Amino acid sequence: MQKAIVSPDFNNKTVLVRNHWDYVEMWLQKEKKSEALMYWKQAESFFNASQSIPDRSDLQ
Repeated sequence: MQKAIVSPDFNNKTVLVRNHWDYVEMWLQKEKKSEALMYWKQAESFFNASQSIPDRSDLQ
């Protein structure tokens, strides 16, 4: 869980998410940033795909 620390607004509701991807996605949806949301989801897909790629090649 994370909260804003630069300028917190304690009157707003707390948002509980498991990862940063979900938090930013919810914010983009709330702000109606549909094009940015498309790129954010694409970036998440690329990130998730990169997790299965080995750090180094075993070819010698």
